[in-house]
Amino acid sequence: MPRSESLGGTRGPVRLSLVLPLLPESTINPGILASYRRILESGGPEIEMVVVGPESALDAVSPREPHSADEAEMVLVRSDADDWSEMARAGMWASTADHLLVLDIERHYSPESLLSVLAPVLSGRSELAVAVPSSPGWLGGFGLRPIRAALGLVSRLVLGSSDVFSGLFALDRSLWHRGGRLLVASGPSLVLELLLRRPDGCADIPVAVGPEFRSQGLRPMDLRALKHVLDGRYGSWSRLIQFCFVGASGMVVDLSLYALFQWVLSFTALYTSASARSGFSWHLAVAGALSIGAALVWNFTLNRRLTFNDARGGSWIRQFLTYALGNALAIALNFSVRLYLPTRVAFFDHHRLAAAVVGIVGATGISFSMSRWIVFARKPAPAQPRPMPESAHVSPPSVIA
Repeated sequence: MPRSESLGGTRGPVRLSLVLPLLPESTINPGILASYRRILESGGPEIEMVVVGPESALDAVSPREPHSADEAEMVLVRSDADDWSEMARAGMWASTADHLLVLDIERHYSPESLLSVLAPVLSGRSELAVAVPSSPGWLGGFGLRPIRAALGLVSRLVLGSSDVFSGLFALDRSLWHRGGRLLVASGPSLVLELLLRRPDGCADIPVAVGPEFRSQGLRPMDLRALKHVLDGRYGSWSRLIQFCFVGASGMVVDLSLYALFQWVLSFTALYTSASARSGFSWHLAVAGALSIGAALVWNFTLNRRLTFNDARGGSWIRQFLTYALGNALAIALNFSVRLYLPTRVAFFDHHRLAAAVVGIVGATGISFSMSRWIVFARKPAPAQPRPMPESAHVSPPSVIA
Protein backbone atom coordinates (compact mmCIF):
# COMPACT_ATOMS: atom_id res chain seq x y z
CA MET A 1 0.00 0.00 0.00
CA PRO A 2 1.44 3.44 -0.88
CA ARG A 3 2.54 5.42 2.10
CA SER A 4 0.18 8.32 1.29
CA GLU A 5 -2.86 5.98 1.45
CA SER A 6 -2.06 3.98 4.57
CA LEU A 7 -3.82 6.18 7.15
CA GLY A 8 -7.49 6.95 6.77
CA GLY A 9 -7.60 6.12 3.06
CA THR A 10 -6.20 9.51 2.00
CA ARG A 11 -4.71 9.90 -1.49
CA GLY A 12 -1.94 12.07 -2.83
CA PRO A 13 0.97 13.54 -0.89
CA VAL A 14 0.07 14.26 2.74
CA ARG A 15 2.16 16.59 4.91
CA LEU A 16 1.70 16.95 8.63
CA SER A 17 3.05 19.53 11.05
CA LEU A 18 3.59 18.23 14.58
CA VAL A 19 3.57 21.28 16.85
CA LEU A 20 5.41 20.84 20.16
CA PRO A 21 5.34 23.85 22.52
CA LEU A 22 8.03 23.67 25.22
CA LEU A 23 7.71 25.79 28.34
CA PRO A 24 10.90 27.04 30.03
CA GLU A 25 10.70 24.27 32.63
CA SER A 26 10.02 21.54 30.04
CA THR A 27 12.57 18.78 29.60
CA ILE A 28 12.56 16.56 26.53
CA ASN A 29 14.81 13.85 25.20
CA PRO A 30 15.54 14.27 21.48
CA GLY A 31 14.97 10.53 21.20
CA ILE A 32 11.26 10.97 21.95
CA LEU A 33 11.00 13.32 18.98
CA ALA A 34 12.45 10.61 16.77
CA SER A 35 9.90 8.13 18.14
CA TYR A 36 7.07 10.57 17.39
CA ARG A 37 8.36 10.91 13.85
CA ARG A 38 8.65 7.16 13.30
CA ILE A 39 5.15 6.48 14.62
CA LEU A 40 3.57 9.19 12.52
CA GLU A 41 5.44 8.32 9.33
CA SER A 42 4.36 4.70 9.74
CA GLY A 43 0.84 5.98 9.15
CA GLY A 44 1.67 7.68 5.87
CA PRO A 45 2.22 11.47 6.10
CA GLU A 46 5.46 13.34 5.64
CA ILE A 47 6.37 15.01 8.92
CA GLU A 48 7.38 18.56 9.70
CA MET A 49 8.19 19.07 13.37
CA VAL A 50 7.60 22.57 14.73
CA VAL A 51 9.20 23.01 18.15
CA VAL A 52 8.36 26.23 20.00
CA GLY A 53 10.07 27.40 23.15
CA PRO A 54 12.79 29.52 24.74
CA GLU A 55 16.31 29.32 23.41
CA SER A 56 17.45 26.96 26.19
CA ALA A 57 14.75 24.42 25.31
CA LEU A 58 15.46 24.66 21.58
CA ASP A 59 19.18 24.07 22.11
CA ALA A 60 18.36 20.78 23.83
CA VAL A 61 16.46 19.39 20.83
CA SER A 62 18.36 21.02 17.93
CA PRO A 63 20.12 18.41 15.73
CA ARG A 64 23.89 18.46 16.16
CA GLU A 65 24.81 16.54 13.02
CA PRO A 66 23.55 16.55 9.42
CA HIS A 67 21.10 13.81 8.47
CA SER A 68 19.65 12.40 5.27
CA ALA A 69 17.16 14.41 3.27
CA ASP A 70 14.29 11.95 3.78
CA GLU A 71 14.17 12.48 7.51
CA ALA A 72 11.74 14.78 9.24
CA GLU A 73 12.20 18.52 8.97
CA MET A 74 12.40 20.42 12.24
CA VAL A 75 11.35 24.07 12.41
CA LEU A 76 12.56 25.83 15.56
CA VAL A 77 10.46 28.76 16.74
CA ARG A 78 12.00 30.77 19.55
CA SER A 79 9.38 32.31 21.82
CA ASP A 80 9.74 34.03 25.17
CA ALA A 81 6.07 33.47 26.06
CA ASP A 82 5.39 31.67 29.33
CA ASP A 83 2.00 30.28 28.27
CA TRP A 84 1.55 26.97 26.44
CA SER A 85 -1.41 28.17 24.36
CA GLU A 86 0.50 31.23 23.15
CA MET A 87 3.41 29.04 22.09
CA ALA A 88 1.09 26.63 20.32
CA ARG A 89 -0.43 29.50 18.33
CA ALA A 90 3.04 30.62 17.25
CA GLY A 91 3.88 27.07 16.20
CA MET A 92 0.73 26.68 14.14
CA TRP A 93 1.44 29.93 12.32
CA ALA A 94 5.02 28.84 11.60
CA SER A 95 3.92 25.45 10.23
CA THR A 96 3.48 24.87 6.50
CA ALA A 97 1.57 21.57 6.25
CA ASP A 98 -2.12 21.17 5.47
CA HIS A 99 -2.77 19.19 8.65
CA LEU A 100 -1.69 20.07 12.18
CA LEU A 101 -1.17 17.90 15.25
CA VAL A 102 -0.58 19.75 18.52
CA LEU A 103 0.87 17.92 21.52
CA ASP A 104 1.57 18.96 25.10
CA ILE A 105 4.46 16.69 26.02
CA GLU A 106 4.11 17.57 29.71
CA ARG A 107 0.70 15.83 29.80
CA HIS A 108 2.30 12.44 28.99
CA TYR A 109 0.08 11.14 26.21
CA SER A 110 1.32 7.86 24.79
CA PRO A 111 3.09 8.15 21.40
CA GLU A 112 0.63 5.60 19.96
CA SER A 113 -2.23 8.05 20.64
CA LEU A 114 -0.98 10.41 17.95
CA LEU A 115 -2.06 8.18 15.06
CA SER A 116 -5.53 7.61 16.57
CA VAL A 117 -6.18 11.33 16.91
CA LEU A 118 -4.82 12.11 13.47
CA ALA A 119 -6.84 9.48 11.55
CA PRO A 120 -10.27 11.26 11.35
CA VAL A 121 -8.65 14.51 10.17
CA LEU A 122 -6.54 12.91 7.44
CA SER A 123 -9.52 10.88 6.25
CA GLY A 124 -11.68 14.01 5.99
CA ARG A 125 -14.30 12.77 8.46
CA SER A 126 -13.69 15.69 10.84
CA GLU A 127 -11.90 19.02 10.76
CA LEU A 128 -11.00 18.67 14.43
CA ALA A 129 -10.15 15.60 16.54
CA VAL A 130 -9.55 15.75 20.28
CA ALA A 131 -7.85 13.15 22.48
CA VAL A 132 -10.00 12.04 25.43
CA PRO A 133 -8.41 9.90 28.19
CA SER A 134 -10.12 6.53 28.54
CA SER A 135 -7.87 4.46 30.79
CA PRO A 136 -9.77 3.01 33.80
CA GLY A 137 -6.91 3.95 36.12
CA TRP A 138 -7.16 7.60 35.14
CA LEU A 139 -10.96 7.63 35.40
CA GLY A 140 -10.61 6.84 39.09
CA GLY A 141 -12.46 4.47 41.34
CA PHE A 142 -15.90 3.01 40.76
CA GLY A 143 -17.57 6.01 42.38
CA LEU A 144 -15.76 8.58 40.23
CA ARG A 145 -16.26 6.90 36.85
CA PRO A 146 -19.98 7.67 36.48
CA ILE A 147 -19.34 11.29 37.51
CA ARG A 148 -16.53 11.74 34.98
CA ALA A 149 -18.60 10.03 32.30
CA ALA A 150 -21.61 12.27 33.01
CA LEU A 151 -19.50 15.43 32.95
CA GLY A 152 -17.90 14.34 29.69
CA LEU A 153 -21.30 13.67 28.12
CA VAL A 154 -22.62 17.08 29.18
CA SER A 155 -19.49 18.78 27.83
CA ARG A 156 -19.84 16.90 24.54
CA LEU A 157 -23.50 17.85 24.14
CA VAL A 158 -23.15 21.46 25.28
CA LEU A 159 -19.69 22.49 24.06
CA GLY A 160 -18.92 20.04 21.25
CA SER A 161 -16.18 17.98 22.90
CA SER A 162 -15.97 15.99 26.10
CA ASP A 163 -12.46 17.31 26.85
CA VAL A 164 -12.17 20.97 25.85
CA PHE A 165 -8.90 21.22 27.81
CA SER A 166 -7.16 18.40 25.95
CA GLY A 167 -3.43 18.65 25.32
CA LEU A 168 -3.52 16.55 22.14
CA PHE A 169 -5.62 17.46 19.11
CA ALA A 170 -5.43 17.39 15.32
CA LEU A 171 -7.02 19.79 12.84
CA ASP A 172 -7.23 20.74 9.23
CA ARG A 173 -5.25 23.89 8.47
CA SER A 174 -8.32 25.55 6.92
CA LEU A 175 -9.95 25.53 10.37
CA TRP A 176 -7.03 27.46 11.87
CA HIS A 177 -7.29 30.13 9.18
CA ARG A 178 -11.05 30.36 9.36
CA GLY A 179 -12.48 33.63 10.63
CA GLY A 180 -14.10 33.60 14.04
CA ARG A 181 -14.01 35.07 17.49
CA LEU A 182 -10.51 35.23 18.92
CA LEU A 183 -9.96 34.41 22.53
CA VAL A 184 -7.53 36.36 24.67
CA ALA A 185 -3.90 36.12 23.66
CA SER A 186 -3.02 33.54 26.30
CA GLY A 187 -4.59 31.26 28.82
CA PRO A 188 -7.73 29.56 27.56
CA SER A 189 -7.83 26.21 25.84
CA LEU A 190 -7.05 26.16 22.13
CA VAL A 191 -9.75 23.51 21.67
CA LEU A 192 -12.30 26.07 22.84
CA GLU A 193 -10.97 28.61 20.36
CA LEU A 194 -11.19 26.08 17.53
CA LEU A 195 -14.74 25.13 18.51
CA LEU A 196 -15.66 28.80 18.14
CA ARG A 197 -14.74 28.51 14.45
CA ARG A 198 -17.54 25.97 13.93
CA PRO A 199 -15.50 22.99 12.66
CA ASP A 200 -17.13 20.64 10.18
CA GLY A 201 -17.21 17.80 12.67
CA CYS A 202 -15.35 17.40 15.96
CA ALA A 203 -14.36 13.84 16.84
CA ASP A 204 -13.57 12.77 20.39
CA ILE A 205 -10.92 10.03 20.22
CA PRO A 206 -10.52 7.81 23.31
CA VAL A 207 -6.83 7.28 24.04
CA ALA A 208 -5.07 5.23 26.66
CA VAL A 209 -2.97 7.18 29.14
CA GLY A 210 -0.48 6.01 31.71
CA PRO A 211 -0.18 6.80 35.41
CA GLU A 212 1.97 9.85 34.62
CA PHE A 213 -0.83 11.51 32.64
CA ARG A 214 -1.84 14.95 33.90
CA SER A 215 -5.26 16.37 33.18
CA GLN A 216 -6.21 20.04 33.16
CA GLY A 217 -9.33 21.29 34.90
CA LEU A 218 -11.40 24.43 34.60
CA ARG A 219 -9.59 27.62 35.60
CA PRO A 220 -11.04 31.10 36.19
CA MET A 221 -9.39 32.34 32.98
CA ASP A 222 -11.39 29.76 31.01
CA LEU A 223 -14.83 31.05 32.02
CA ARG A 224 -14.91 33.78 29.38
CA ALA A 225 -13.88 31.30 26.71
CA LEU A 226 -16.65 28.92 27.77
CA LYS A 227 -19.16 31.76 27.52
CA HIS A 228 -18.02 32.59 23.98
CA VAL A 229 -18.42 28.97 22.90
CA LEU A 230 -21.91 28.79 24.38
CA ASP A 231 -22.87 32.08 22.71
CA GLY A 232 -21.53 30.84 19.39
CA ARG A 233 -23.37 27.50 19.58
CA TYR A 234 -26.69 28.63 21.05
CA GLY A 235 -26.97 32.31 20.20
CA SER A 236 -29.85 34.11 21.91
CA TRP A 237 -30.77 31.06 24.00
CA SER A 238 -27.38 31.19 25.70
CA ARG A 239 -27.74 34.92 26.30
CA LEU A 240 -31.27 34.45 27.64
CA ILE A 241 -30.00 32.02 30.28
CA GLN A 242 -27.23 34.44 31.25
CA PHE A 243 -29.75 37.28 31.27
CA CYS A 244 -31.97 35.27 33.61
CA PHE A 245 -29.05 34.57 35.94
CA VAL A 246 -28.26 38.27 36.03
CA GLY A 247 -31.95 39.00 36.52
CA ALA A 248 -32.09 36.51 39.41
CA SER A 249 -29.21 38.28 41.12
CA GLY A 250 -30.92 41.61 40.40
CA MET A 251 -34.10 40.24 41.94
CA VAL A 252 -32.19 39.45 45.14
CA VAL A 253 -30.88 43.02 45.16
CA ASP A 254 -34.33 44.41 44.39
CA LEU A 255 -36.22 42.43 47.01
CA SER A 256 -33.58 42.89 49.69
CA LEU A 257 -33.53 46.65 49.22
CA TYR A 258 -37.33 46.75 48.88
CA ALA A 259 -37.71 45.11 52.30
CA LEU A 260 -34.99 47.33 53.76
CA PHE A 261 -36.50 50.56 52.42
CA GLN A 262 -39.97 49.56 53.63
CA TRP A 263 -38.57 49.09 57.13
CA VAL A 264 -36.65 52.37 57.03
CA LEU A 265 -39.62 54.35 55.65
CA SER A 266 -41.96 52.82 58.21
CA PHE A 267 -40.44 55.25 60.71
CA THR A 268 -41.37 58.23 58.55
CA ALA A 269 -44.58 60.05 57.77
CA LEU A 270 -44.76 58.27 54.42
CA TYR A 271 -45.86 55.09 56.24
CA THR A 272 -49.30 56.55 57.05
CA SER A 273 -49.67 58.46 53.78
CA ALA A 274 -51.64 57.06 50.86
CA SER A 275 -52.54 58.26 47.40
CA ALA A 276 -56.02 59.77 47.40
CA ARG A 277 -56.63 58.61 43.81
CA SER A 278 -55.34 55.02 43.76
CA GLY A 279 -55.04 54.21 47.45
CA PHE A 280 -51.49 52.81 47.45
CA SER A 281 -49.12 53.64 50.27
CA TRP A 282 -46.47 56.23 49.55
CA HIS A 283 -43.88 54.40 51.58
CA LEU A 284 -44.32 51.39 49.25
CA ALA A 285 -44.03 53.65 46.20
CA VAL A 286 -40.80 55.25 47.39
CA ALA A 287 -39.32 51.94 48.54
CA GLY A 288 -40.22 50.34 45.21
CA ALA A 289 -38.75 53.18 43.16
CA LEU A 290 -35.46 53.10 45.06
CA SER A 291 -35.10 49.31 44.92
CA ILE A 292 -35.97 49.14 41.23
CA GLY A 293 -33.45 51.89 40.46
CA ALA A 294 -30.70 50.05 42.32
CA ALA A 295 -31.58 46.77 40.58
CA LEU A 296 -31.57 48.57 37.20
CA VAL A 297 -27.98 49.75 37.73
CA TRP A 298 -26.98 46.28 38.96
CA ASN A 299 -28.51 44.47 35.99
CA PHE A 300 -27.12 46.92 33.43
CA THR A 301 -23.60 46.57 34.81
CA LEU A 302 -23.63 42.75 34.82
CA ASN A 303 -25.34 42.45 31.44
CA ARG A 304 -22.85 44.82 29.88
CA ARG A 305 -19.91 42.96 31.41
CA LEU A 306 -21.26 39.43 30.99
CA THR A 307 -24.34 38.75 28.88
CA PHE A 308 -23.66 41.23 26.07
CA ASN A 309 -19.96 41.81 26.64
CA ASP A 310 -19.28 41.82 22.88
CA ALA A 311 -21.26 45.07 22.51
CA ARG A 312 -19.53 47.27 25.06
CA GLY A 313 -18.20 49.76 22.55
CA GLY A 314 -19.12 53.41 22.80
CA SER A 315 -20.16 55.55 25.71
CA TRP A 316 -21.51 53.59 28.67
CA ILE A 317 -23.56 56.61 29.69
CA ARG A 318 -25.37 56.62 26.34
CA GLN A 319 -25.80 52.86 26.58
CA PHE A 320 -27.19 53.09 30.09
CA LEU A 321 -29.70 55.76 29.10
CA THR A 322 -30.77 53.63 26.12
CA TYR A 323 -31.00 50.64 28.44
CA ALA A 324 -33.19 52.56 30.88
CA LEU A 325 -35.46 53.91 28.13
CA GLY A 326 -35.60 50.59 26.34
CA ASN A 327 -36.67 48.87 29.54
CA ALA A 328 -39.15 51.59 30.50
CA LEU A 329 -42.09 49.37 29.59
CA ALA A 330 -40.74 46.50 31.69
CA ILE A 331 -40.05 48.86 34.59
CA ALA A 332 -43.56 50.34 34.36
CA LEU A 333 -45.08 46.85 34.34
CA ASN A 334 -42.95 45.77 37.29
CA PHE A 335 -43.75 48.91 39.25
CA SER A 336 -47.49 48.81 38.49
CA VAL A 337 -47.94 45.14 39.37
CA ARG A 338 -46.29 45.42 42.77
CA LEU A 339 -48.46 48.40 43.62
CA TYR A 340 -51.72 47.18 42.07
CA LEU A 341 -51.86 43.60 43.38
CA PRO A 342 -51.74 44.46 47.13
CA THR A 343 -54.74 46.78 46.69
CA ARG A 344 -56.85 44.16 44.87
CA VAL A 345 -55.77 40.73 46.20
CA ALA A 346 -55.68 39.95 49.90
CA PHE A 347 -52.85 37.45 49.55
CA PHE A 348 -50.54 40.03 48.02
CA ASP A 349 -51.59 42.57 50.64
CA HIS A 350 -50.05 40.24 53.23
CA HIS A 351 -47.17 39.11 50.99
CA ARG A 352 -45.98 42.21 49.20
CA LEU A 353 -42.67 40.67 48.16
CA ALA A 354 -44.66 38.03 46.24
CA ALA A 355 -46.35 40.82 44.29
CA ALA A 356 -42.90 42.17 43.45
CA VAL A 357 -41.86 38.71 42.19
CA VAL A 358 -44.85 38.62 39.82
CA GLY A 359 -43.87 42.01 38.44
CA ILE A 360 -40.25 40.96 37.94
CA VAL A 361 -41.13 37.73 36.13
CA GLY A 362 -43.64 39.45 33.87
CA ALA A 363 -41.14 42.11 32.88
CA THR A 364 -38.25 39.71 32.11
CA GLY A 365 -39.37 38.87 28.57
CA ILE A 366 -39.81 42.52 27.64
CA SER A 367 -36.53 43.51 29.26
CA PHE A 368 -34.53 40.79 27.48
CA SER A 369 -36.02 41.56 24.07
CA MET A 370 -35.26 45.26 24.37
CA SER A 371 -31.74 44.62 25.66
CA ARG A 372 -30.85 41.95 23.09
CA TRP A 373 -32.09 43.66 19.94
CA ILE A 374 -31.97 47.37 20.76
CA VAL A 375 -29.63 48.33 23.59
CA PHE A 376 -26.83 45.81 22.91
CA ALA A 377 -27.60 45.14 19.26
CA ARG A 378 -24.22 46.15 17.84
CA LYS A 379 -22.02 43.17 16.98
CA PRO A 380 -18.30 43.35 16.33
CA ALA A 381 -16.83 42.21 13.04
CA PRO A 382 -15.59 38.62 13.08
CA ALA A 383 -12.04 38.45 14.37
CA GLN A 384 -9.32 36.74 12.40
CA PRO A 385 -6.79 34.44 14.03
CA ARG A 386 -4.05 36.49 15.60
CA PRO A 387 -0.79 36.31 13.62
CA MET A 388 2.36 34.88 15.06
CA PRO A 389 3.75 37.31 17.66
CA GLU A 390 6.73 39.40 16.69
CA SER A 391 8.62 37.97 19.68
CA ALA A 392 8.67 34.53 18.03
CA HIS A 393 11.63 33.90 15.74
CA VAL A 394 11.58 31.03 13.22
CA SER A 395 14.85 29.26 12.44
CA PRO A 396 15.41 27.65 9.03
CA PRO A 397 14.21 24.04 8.85
CA SER A 398 16.69 21.37 9.91
CA VAL A 399 16.26 17.61 10.07
CA ILE A 400 16.08 15.15 12.91
CA ALA A 401 16.82 11.45 12.99
